[in-house]
Amino acid sequence: MDLIEFNENNIPKTFDESFFHKKIIAILKNVKILQNISFFGFEGKTVLINLLLKQIFEIKNLKTHTFNIDKVTFTCLHSDYHIEINIKLIEKKSINSLLDLIKEYSYTQSIMNIPYKIIVIYNFDLLPIKFQLKLRTLIEKFNLNVRFILHLNKHSGIIQPLLSRFLNIRVPSVSQDELTDFIKNVSKKYNFNVNVSKIISQVTHFSIISLSQLMCLLFIKFQSHKSGIRYTIKDNDYC
Repeated sequence: MDLIEFNENNIPKTFDESFFHKKIIAILKNVKILQNISFFGFEGKTVLINLLLKQIFEIKNLKTHTFNIDKVTFTCLHSDYHIEINIKLIEKKSINSLLDLIKEYSYTQSIMNIPYKIIVIYNFDLLPIKFQLKLRTLIEKFNLNVRFILHLNKHSGIIQPLLSRFLNIRVPSVSQDELTDFIKNVSKKYNFNVNVSKIISQVTHFSIISLSQLMCLLFIKFQSHKSGIRYTIKDNDYC
């Protein structure tokens, strides 16, 4: 098992399986009619978005799909209910054509007998203000056909007229209590012993807990137990 597989095996498949962000999950579990939502803050945004999508739709056959717009090719994750666009994967010269992709997808209603389709845009805050203004117009025009979910790294870079049309959810750094329960669960699952308080201190910087560093550290602990090799991990010695 490599690190990627280890991480994937410990990502929750449902809201009830999640150890983190319990207060936000309590809100999202009660979502019956989806409105436009933005997620900003610390780690965990992508997982929450995926869990929300699974709650709303029984998403199957998620696959990579290529859209050709104005001689520009966009590769997106696609299902019968939604598309996912990652701004980090789009060249700057293609940004204007991205609006045409959103228009084309938004024009038609879903054929799956659902009230609306969903467009998820990751790293939305990388888009220029000019694009954000145009998207605001599209959101108003196609509000009967489409809902938007935005993944933001920085909330401050988004224009207020756009944010005012969204339910904005701040994802905080996970709490130490949540982290403790998760570490105990993983160590029990893979049958290795850990010093919980020491691990927490190693992945906490200025009171902010790094989940990516946590998973690297737990993976090292797992591999150490599996191979029977004991060694000491120093700060900045992992991943």
